[in-house]
Amino acid sequence: MDKKEILSVQNLCMTIGKKKILKEIDFSSYEAEIIGLLGPNGSGKSTIMKCISTVYIPTKGTIRINGHNVMEEHDLAMKGCGISIEGPVYYPHMSGMDNLKLIGSYKGVKKEKIDEIADFSGLGDRLKDSVKTYSLGMKQRLSLSMAIINDPKLILLDEPTNGLDPDAVFSLREELLRLKEKGASILISSHSLGEMEKICDRFLFIKNGEIICELGAEQVYDKLHTYRIVVDHITSAERILAGQIPYKKMNNMIECSFQNENEFAAMIRQLSNAAQILSIEHAHIDLETLYKEIYGDYDDTANKK
Repeated sequence: MDKKEILSVQNLCMTIGKKKILKEIDFSSYEAEIIGLLGPNGSGKSTIMKCISTVYIPTKGTIRINGHNVMEEHDLAMKGCGISIEGPVYYPHMSGMDNLKLIGSYKGVKKEKIDEIADFSGLGDRLKDSVKTYSLGMKQRLSLSMAIINDPKLILLDEPTNGLDPDAVFSLREELLRLKEKGASILISSHSLGEMEKICDRFLFIKNGEIICELGAEQVYDKLHTYRIVVDHITSAERILAGQIPYKKMNNMIECSFQNENEFAAMIRQLSNAAQILSIEHAHIDLETLYKEIYGDYDDTANKK
């Protein structure tokens, strides 16, 4: 059965002054899916989320959440949408617990669920203190807790791990995966590529306000079985590879990807009968390596937009 479309973004354009911030952004997200927005600072990731959440009014385009146009049916579209972008939204003079109760009351959440989210926040007794006394990491924990308090169907998270200690990052990962299993669609932007690699089903690579590449997680992870093989006679090796497996060559080096280690071993046996294998290198490609291939030098400054 096809998954239900939760978010639809069509021909999204955003111009501020004379500068085009977003240029014809098109994508959809579906239930039980986590999508990662990747790109350098200033590429447009945060602007996409602000347009979806109506913090910004786009210059052009259509955005629908659960089939509702965010501009024409704002309340219906935003119902069941959890948002944590830019600075956390809370009442600084109220306690953390009172902030949770307030947002829980607004979203019709029962006391048991508020208590569950209070535990998830990891703030413990500090929930009794006013939010103005919180550190950056504590404010981030509270903001994330408020965003997911009603198990929303669409969750927008912009740099959610900023200021979080490792335990909080692990807890957030588990909670997001739990929400995904319950059918949530999650759109997340982060410079923490290692963390994105662990949870995302699909990646949208953004540059200068455009989607320049879209890859499913399996397309990234398939590269883990990529090898670079150097042989003494490239022509003989090519005769073996031809028609069996796609490959790239440079001088006497062949790079090719395999479905699994058994396929790799079988091909090595065939190649060794046709040419002398001088070296084999495992070309381990993770999300960070792929990011570098697409954008060049990796910018991990997570606090910039």
